[in-house]
Amino acid sequence: RNWLESTTIPLDAGVVLAGRDKAAETVRDRCRRDRGIVTVGGRVHRDEILAFVAAALLDGAAAEPLGDMLFVNNGGAAQHLFAAEALEGPSTAGADRPTTAVVAPSRDCARHLPAGSRHLMIVPLPGSTQADIVLESVDGEIVTRHLEANGSARPDAHRLGTTARMSLMALRRQLARQPELHAPSWASGGPDAMLRRCLMLGGWNESRTGDRQAVERFVGSPYDEVTEALRRLDMGDAPVVCTGDLWHTVSPGDSWMLVRDHLTRSDMSEFAELAQDVLTAADPLRGMSTAEAFQARIDGIEAEYSSQVKHGVAATLALACSRPSGVLPGTAPLAEPAEGVVWQVLRSSGQDTTPRTWSAVADVLPLLAEAVPDAVLDALRTCAAEPHGFAQAMFADGDEDMFSSKRASPHFTVLRALEIIAWSPDHLLSAMDVLARLAEIDPGGRYMNRPANSLASIMRPWMPHTSAEFDARLDAIRMLVRSHNSVAWKLMLSMLPSGHDTQFDGPHPRFRDWHSPRSAVSRRERWDTVEAVADLLVDNAGVEASRWADLLSKISSFPPAIRASAASVLAQVAADDPTEQFKSALWPVLRETLVRHRQFHDAWWALSEAELEPFDRALERLQPADPVAAYGYLFTAWPRHIDGTAAGAGHEAIEEAARPLREAAVRCVLSASGLSGMLEFAEAVEHPYQAGRTLA
Repeated sequence: RNWLESTTIPLDAGVVLAGRDKAAETVRDRCRRDRGIVTVGGRVHRDEILAFVAAALLDGAAAEPLGDMLFVNNGGAAQHLFAAEALEGPSTAGADRPTTAVVAPSRDCARHLPAGSRHLMIVPLPGSTQADIVLESVDGEIVTRHLEANGSARPDAHRLGTTARMSLMALRRQLARQPELHAPSWASGGPDAMLRRCLMLGGWNESRTGDRQAVERFVGSPYDEVTEALRRLDMGDAPVVCTGDLWHTVSPGDSWMLVRDHLTRSDMSEFAELAQDVLTAADPLRGMSTAEAFQARIDGIEAEYSSQVKHGVAATLALACSRPSGVLPGTAPLAEPAEGVVWQVLRSSGQDTTPRTWSAVADVLPLLAEAVPDAVLDALRTCAAEPHGFAQAMFADGDEDMFSSKRASPHFTVLRALEIIAWSPDHLLSAMDVLARLAEIDPGGRYMNRPANSLASIMRPWMPHTSAEFDARLDAIRMLVRSHNSVAWKLMLSMLPSGHDTQFDGPHPRFRDWHSPRSAVSRRERWDTVEAVADLLVDNAGVEASRWADLLSKISSFPPAIRASAASVLAQVAADDPTEQFKSALWPVLRETLVRHRQFHDAWWALSEAELEPFDRALERLQPADPVAAYGYLFTAWPRHIDGTAAGAGHEAIEEAARPLREAAVRCVLSASGLSGMLEFAEAVEHPYQAGRTLA
């Protein structure tokens, strides 16, 4: 009710649960069957977690009763309820489900739940990624559509949806009837320098000496004083919390919106110096074998800075540089030093002739891609073109075994960064160009994370991972055809329907609004894409037997007009008398294709007889002089289709149809090459016995 009544546009369950259906169902399922404590966390504020739980339970209760639910305001109330055993009531729930689900405001309430209680307590853990249920940001597209459906103009709905994706609490403040009532206590009057700078760091691991020194250097106070001050903040409203050894910002997007207008030039300049050092610090364990890395850890060798602080710093750079329309109007001056850091970090990577600096930066490359996409594209393009030592070193998954403890191959994060950039229509061409270059130098490996697969996911006709429109996507394909023809060929083949296509949800930008709302791809657009790609394939087949073999394997996926075009082009290729090598390679494939379509003529994918006839004429012209290629199919253990007689007609019928053709083939071989040639032919075919029997 507080959420619904506090804003000019009600932030109801449709907003709070946007894109969180699975998490909401998990909460409801735990309420039906669990007892004890269930924690709900994520990089979100406590109030957002409580709103999510309330929306999930109330929304689910409308469809299926979940039993009694209570929301308590503080630890004292929880203690009183359990001590007085006031929860028993009239409930008749069985032993296999809790009598009551109690939603607590903080982790302190958990200690009041008696051991062995048959009730369930849901406890929020703001900022934690180790909770039982971890919330992701709401889906900005769903929020946009929801707001549009409730009367908001599309530009306003899109702007608000972008804000919601960064921080639902920020959206709540933006739409609040009285915004001053919803600002956290730590932000009232502006956060002090210590808190500002801790929020800019984003997080750190206090078990790492380098992290503690970075905090002292940037904040300007002894480490223990800094952490003591942070612990004195209201835990229900604290923007920075500690879990174990890890300190982290609860909601980076929300905190940035609250502190950005209070940052000074000194804050940004000193942060830039620290960021350069943190992000380019090489990991001494990188490149070691599993055994060497294990021994190094025993000896106390470790990276100077933790992944926690590196990602926190990179996230701040991304926030400083990204300016969603209408959301971050005052950040342009602050973005300049942040952009300069990203450019300098990537220049340092290129200037180091070893892969060490690049490998260090690769860990946070997806965030730097959101900060300054042009810098990342330029650096990767140069790295792949020179080529830099990192260009090959990034593919480090080829020699691992299943028990390897080596860190993930650096190319995983490189591909993730490029896939994120590809969501931007303005950067799609450049991202595709870099991915194609990486596909050309990819040596292959154990995992499916390959540049070619990234290209395929971005361009999937029925679910493209880019906000670019139809024409822009086709322009990207044509660019690849001109610049990276072999990569483009494989990509276009992957875009044709196969009957069992799959597409997994890929990485999305965290802070940029590149992932703009769009309706599902229509059947018409999907078909237009397939038609355009098929046409490009036919145009680029040339006189390469392997490419025509690829086309013949996909011919059922072609629109009828493109099938006819393919037959016409192939007929022209055959009429131009191609090389014997071309004929020997393609003729068996073409013949097998025609046999398959005739054998299964009633299948949905089979071409009609009228469509097959032009290919028959090409087959006649392409018959090779090589007897094995031309007649080998007759001397197999079980020919499938001989001059209109299918294998289904029975062995005797097939043998009767094949006998005169075998005899003609043997006469041809003897006439051309004599007995020695016949012996060579018999050795080369699949079933030499048939050749000998026919010769006899």
